[in-house]
Amino acid sequence: MGKVTKALAKNVVITAVDEMLSLMPPSEIKVTMKAIWFPIKISYLTLCDIDPREGDEFKNKVVAIVKDDPSLWDSIEFKQSLLSTLQILTETRENKKRKVINIIYFGGYIQSENRKSFELERLNRTAQAISLPALEHLKFISEEILPMKERLMREKVASMNKENRENDDEWWFQLNMKQEADSLVIGQWIAQEYNPNSPKLKAKDPRLGNNKEASKKYFEEEARVSEHFSEMASELSSLGIFRQRDVFGGIAGNNLGYSLTKFGHSFIKYVAQSN
Repeated sequence: MGKVTKALAKNVVITAVDEMLSLMPPSEIKVTMKAIWFPIKISYLTLCDIDPREGDEFKNKVVAIVKDDPSLWDSIEFKQSLLSTLQILTETRENKKRKVINIIYFGGYIQSENRKSFELERLNRTAQAISLPALEHLKFISEEILPMKERLMREKVASMNKENRENDDEWWFQLNMKQEADSLVIGQWIAQEYNPNSPKLKAKDPRLGNNKEASKKYFEEEARVSEHFSEMASELSSLGIFRQRDVFGGIAGNNLGYSLTKFGHSFIKYVAQSN
């Protein structure tokens, strides 16, 4: 990009920021321009330098939000949220991670009825710190494992003896969803997709059961996937997305499993929307 083009781009960006500031009450502009709006403006200019389209989209969303609720300019909470989000966006190199951060801010924080208690900084830091493989693993859990778990738990409740039960099916379903470790469902998914004794695999590959070499390849792939998932679980536990728990019936006699934490359920919701 030539010097003239860069100068023109910078003028466009500055005009965009000034458009946001023009929505503020005149009495506030003098104060905020000397304080919090200076780092906000710098962070916004930096974001536009990294990705002009992303910066423009961010600005347009903020302008629309403030037009709907001009009182936000009086909120220190809102200004801090804007600054912290812009700063972490400029510090995050991966586009996929920045997309999650944008969703956390506009789809989570802005929509929250209690913004002060919203874990904006923690969610943003997690989106920045998580590896791309772990991010993809969370999408897999959202798309494959959680629906599978819901289906299995509803089937379990449907098979229960309904005589002398004090609570309805939905109560039992929610109880089983809490009690069943997510790692057990993941183990079932791995066995279903990779274990050569799986009815699903036997239906797809007639060689299984008679061809030791074919079975060996599936066993090796099953071990590879299990190892990869264990690595992902270790990282996600360190981020507070998973928590360890005692389970029975774990893979290979392992009685230590894991499930999503309350924070993990919140975070995975924004990851799922980033597809």
